[in-house]
Amino acid sequence: MRRPTAVLTAAFIAALAILTLAGRGAIVSSVPASAQTPPTQISVPGGSATFTVRRLEGDVNADCLVNINDIQIIANHFGAAFGSLLYSPLLDVNLPQPDGVINIHDYQFVLGRSGSTCLAPIPKNPPNAAAEAPPTGDVTLTKSPSVANIWLCHPGNGDCSPTVPSQLGPADWQNGIAFDEVLTINAPIGGVAEYQFHVTYDPQVFQPPSIVDLGVLNNGGLRTTTCSETDLPGDTLYHCISSGPDGSAVQWTGARSLATVTLNAQPSLLQTLRPAKENGIVSLVQDNGVILGTTGMATATPTTTASPTSTPTQPPATNTPVPTNTAVPTTTNSPVPSATKTVVVSSSEATRTPAGGGATATPSTQIEGTVRPRAVKALPATGQHLGSTGRGRDTTWFVVAAVSLVCGLIGILLWRNRRARARRRWW
Repeated sequence: MRRPTAVLTAAFIAALAILTLAGRGAIVSSVPASAQTPPTQISVPGGSATFTVRRLEGDVNADCLVNINDIQIIANHFGAAFGSLLYSPLLDVNLPQPDGVINIHDYQFVLGRSGSTCLAPIPKNPPNAAAEAPPTGDVTLTKSPSVANIWLCHPGNGDCSPTVPSQLGPADWQNGIAFDEVLTINAPIGGVAEYQFHVTYDPQVFQPPSIVDLGVLNNGGLRTTTCSETDLPGDTLYHCISSGPDGSAVQWTGARSLATVTLNAQPSLLQTLRPAKENGIVSLVQDNGVILGTTGMATATPTTTASPTSTPTQPPATNTPVPTNTAVPTTTNSPVPSATKTVVVSSSEATRTPAGGGATATPSTQIEGTVRPRAVKALPATGQHLGSTGRGRDTTWFVVAAVSLVCGLIGILLWRNRRARARRRWW
């Protein structure tokens, strides 16, 4: 009778040992072997851009063209004063602040700008801020363009164009702007397989951005890039990681564009800004820097830090019974639906027409993927994102060991029960 006991005890001990070893050693890689080496991360200072969102002077119907239609609108409201149903501060345009009456001065203001367009404004009205000094260092991130006008135009009017640069240069855009995140590397860096950056902006001025990876990590088709975008009010995190054969990660020096960021103005600004002289809102768009990685690296969820505020270029409103042109409210972190987008860029390297050539920067690669709105808490903890060690557990050995342990325990109980019955019959 001792032999069954020894066999069952040995089976029990073996199952327990398997379970212990499985718990300690059943960790397998979820990323390529080349990505398991200790990651090298490079923090890069990011540059800023200053954009002036404004209405075309004298364009009271917001179609980016001052013509007979605008003159006729002023004539139809001629003589209307504050308190009248015909009065509107959007038509009281002869002064930076409304004077409470639509009169000959407003009529002459619009007539004198006849023929003006958003892409060729009269007067020219250059952007209200000069470009800031770019960051310095061996590796830097800048925006191109970094200074521009964004002219507001009612989307239902025929003369409004989509977000395109002016034929005269990249300084004048309509309803939004597309700028490149340009990474400049002065000293050679090898094995770049990953990057991420934040874009912070005033959510009262701009809608959440649309970001397109330009395939810089694809290395001529040797690798495939997967990108994710996480939006919070005034803060968007963009993260891309590439995968491919060992030794195929990008090695480069010089300036390359990582991604194209498109910011569209909030439509409500059409009812906030008046087409008066030197109107506009100067808004700062910043980067919290970029991080380069030669292997899988951590990716942080954006925090609700204070977004850049915008500065109205018109004088502040005075305490008079006349309606004032209210500048865009200061930024508040009100709840905004957040979304996480995952985009897979095909392995062929993206190309685009330079923005200076008058065309929107778009990649030639085909984009595939899904967009799933959800509450933003953290990026998926998959080995390729933040907070992950890049390793996962194989549960097969746990299942086998657990089943063996249970079977061993059942066998011991059955054998002891059978032995107890045999003893009772013997006595």
